[in-house]
Amino acid sequence: MSVIEVTYKPYKEKKVKSSKKNKKSAKEESSTNDNSSISSTPNNNNVGKNTGFRYPAYLSEEEVKEGLENGSLIEGILRVNQRNTEQCFVDNPDGDGHNELLILGPQDRNRGLHGDLVAVKLKSKEFWFLHEAYRAKYKLSPRFPHAKYHRISDLDNCCSIVKEKHLIKSAQVVAILEKNASRRVVGHIRPMYSSTAHFIFVPVDSRVPRILIPIKRAPTGFYDRPQDFEKFLYLAQLQEWGDDCINPRGKLLDNLGKAGDVNAEHLALLLVNGVDVREYESHTQIMKDLRDRLVKLGVEYIEVKSEELVEEKVESEGKNKKKEKNGEKIRAVHNGKKMAGPDPKAEEKNGKKTTIEKKLIPELNIDPKEFDYRRDFRKEVVVTIDPLTARDLDDALHIKRVKGENGEEDCWEVGVHIADVAYFLPIDTEVNSWARSRGTTVYLAIPMLPSDLCEHLCSLNPGVERLTFSIVWTMDDEANILSTWFGRSVIKSCSKLSYEHAQDIIENPKKQFAINELPKIHDGIKIRQIKKTITNLNFIAKKLKRKRFGRGGLKFDLPKLRFDLEQINKDEKGNLSGTWIPRGLRLDQRKDSNFLVEELMLLANMEVAQRLYKYYDDRAMLRRHPTPKRKELKNMVEKCAKLGIKIDSTNSKTLGESIEEFTKVEQYAYTVAPALNQLLIKCMNFAQYFCTGAVDGPTDFSHYGLGVDFYTHFTSPIRRYPDIIVHRLLAASLNYTNDPGYSVKQLNGIAMRANSTKACAKMCSETSADIFFGSFIREYGGMEVVGVVMALFDECFDLLLIKYGIVKRIYLKKQKFLNRIYHGKLTKNGPVTLVLWFNEEAKNYFSGKEEALVNNKIRREECLPNLDKKIDNLLREDDEEDQESDGNGVLNKEDVYEEVPSWIKDLQPEERQTINCMCVVRVKLVNVKDTLRYEANLIPTPDSNPLTWVDAKQHMDE
Repeated sequence: MSVIEVTYKPYKEKKVKSSKKNKKSAKEESSTNDNSSISSTPNNNNVGKNTGFRYPAYLSEEEVKEGLENGSLIEGILRVNQRNTEQCFVDNPDGDGHNELLILGPQDRNRGLHGDLVAVKLKSKEFWFLHEAYRAKYKLSPRFPHAKYHRISDLDNCCSIVKEKHLIKSAQVVAILEKNASRRVVGHIRPMYSSTAHFIFVPVDSRVPRILIPIKRAPTGFYDRPQDFEKFLYLAQLQEWGDDCINPRGKLLDNLGKAGDVNAEHLALLLVNGVDVREYESHTQIMKDLRDRLVKLGVEYIEVKSEELVEEKVESEGKNKKKEKNGEKIRAVHNGKKMAGPDPKAEEKNGKKTTIEKKLIPELNIDPKEFDYRRDFRKEVVVTIDPLTARDLDDALHIKRVKGENGEEDCWEVGVHIADVAYFLPIDTEVNSWARSRGTTVYLAIPMLPSDLCEHLCSLNPGVERLTFSIVWTMDDEANILSTWFGRSVIKSCSKLSYEHAQDIIENPKKQFAINELPKIHDGIKIRQIKKTITNLNFIAKKLKRKRFGRGGLKFDLPKLRFDLEQINKDEKGNLSGTWIPRGLRLDQRKDSNFLVEELMLLANMEVAQRLYKYYDDRAMLRRHPTPKRKELKNMVEKCAKLGIKIDSTNSKTLGESIEEFTKVEQYAYTVAPALNQLLIKCMNFAQYFCTGAVDGPTDFSHYGLGVDFYTHFTSPIRRYPDIIVHRLLAASLNYTNDPGYSVKQLNGIAMRANSTKACAKMCSETSADIFFGSFIREYGGMEVVGVVMALFDECFDLLLIKYGIVKRIYLKKQKFLNRIYHGKLTKNGPVTLVLWFNEEAKNYFSGKEEALVNNKIRREECLPNLDKKIDNLLREDDEEDQESDGNGVLNKEDVYEEVPSWIKDLQPEERQTINCMCVVRVKLVNVKDTLRYEANLIPTPDSNPLTWVDAKQHMDE
């Protein structure tokens, strides 16, 4: 283990003199991404300069086809390391212990973008790389600047003696098979002082190279006042990238707004992820064709006037209210949500500005023929359980006592009813093409289907008859399935419950609910019937959950953020139409009501998957979850073992049980358990849609996370296109419709598109939460949080913010209270440790915290998890499998490693902070000026009063 000592001066912003020379160099420097390290790359200062640089030519289609067939080439998705764009990876399909192939440097990356499907060629062994962890072991020559990997040809001894498990295979991109990555890019524009022909487009995403744009495309006044344009976000199109150009060429498309504006950042987010932001209602012909077809199915369109009230104070509830006025249906919409409609007319009513608009609302008159073959559940107590603000209600549930088919007493009839979207959406329509392309609803909110379908005809709204596709089971009291029925049906939901309503019923079974404590209940159903339904559904769901985890299901308990938003700007008419600002922050906690719905949906999906495979064999649309990344999981298990954390990764069942054990012990539940969840997720592959005929066989069908052999998506056709495909296939298997005629190739294409759009939607959702979180921090001037250390590096460490599920990197160079830091071991067999030496500024900070420090009576030795006293780095990017580790890393003068610098030995506990992996630290999150980004600054905590799991628990309970 190498020992690294770094000395810092107090951190100060560098000031650049205003001379022309410095002005030029400063501006060029400002366009450099932090991750630049090697000259002549698409991401550094040599933009546009070509001194003989040339990318390798791509192979021809024939050569690629032949290479993939004979195994000399490998196909895979290119993944670029966001923190170091010199490093790219492609999954290694060989399964030989090398889970990933390393593509290092711009020439080997060969113009591929993050997310592209590429063909790569494996390099010969002398061009493979030795991990830095083994540099000393194999007497590697001095390390290269900023390099993490080293070619084994740099070793002093022969490469043949190097163990292959210590190497990482390298490869080179030889062709781009599919340009999956969006060529539309969001970023900033900056002058290019070394060229009069182009200016530079610097993408926000560091994984995308800088783009050269012709100077004639620059906005007016750009070169006169370039600083005025730096604060805006722009959209650009990457057009061409020849093998003789270091950087791609492109064109500027649009100005999206100011960087740091929530709306502009979200628009940029959608565009850069390729989300289709077109509105159905803006395409008249598409809506006309759809409505013509719907009318033939018995749909009637009613013109409804909407009255939008604009008041200085918006109601705190933020709920839509409906009322009748003069015989017309009037909808009062609060929170400034505009409704589409022609010719809005503004008028004054009671001193309030009001906008009257018209909108066509579809109402379904079910064809009597549908009742001839559909099972009728309209008289059952059917309910929906969804988020409070949900408008697209996919699923409904019912339960009642029945006799079994063979006369068994006291059985349960449990029904899952899913919106019959496929009935309203023929394959040969433009709306279907749009839905297939979109793949999924993006909750920002970009619906997959037009509102006529997703909010009205298909949504299982209460008090109205709806067409559904149902699965009904007969079960015993242990949730063992005695019989299963699939079929089309008709329901009439009696109430739209939220998860909060259902949870209240579950937690308070004897509570006498007032009428206004629950949503409106239709058709004379009593509150006691609703309560009984929820209670019985929960009883069965708990049995199903216990059985599922017994088979090997995994549980990932990661917090999700929810924001209370407020619009703060108004348009010329006084309508709220501006930026959404978070005014409150909540954690979305999953409770029994969530698990109730989840378990029944999972069971429905499993049952449909088995039916489809049995009926269609090679033309079933299923969903699989591959086993974890073998090498990553192996490393995790070994490094956890050094901490005294025993994890059995034999299968998903043993793995889940190992993780679950730590949630049951209070001192681990707030530190070790959330950290293990994060580590485990890093080891997981993504779940994927697939066509059964496109993979080798049933052994490749299984879903590791759920611990089942067959799984699909059936329960959310309003917001997921694969579910619609599944509905069509299931309907044909039951002879309701003709076979849709999908080929294996078509189904596989739909699956691949759905995988891509789902990944983009997930990225949008996560990044949107980060945008709002950053906005929240900006609005409220920062916040103090507690976290658990996940990884230690030379000059930084990674911290899991346990309350929010966010991993943030803490850069020690930016901390103002440090004299020095030490990164290394304190004892010969101890763990890697960071020791921070406080300066006078830190001491001044402590002087204002004396009372708090005195009141903290709990010491490290009393509250730190024991873990066999083995604290090591769980997330170190170097593998130290040959090194033993013992001790908790706390500085002890009587047992100091002889290589430790002398200044450490003389430090008093109140002068230092010792940081080990899995220890608890406190940081302050602060806004980065003029952006929605935020950084974390360490709040110094001396070893005389360290934080413990108790502090973590208190933070979680706040």
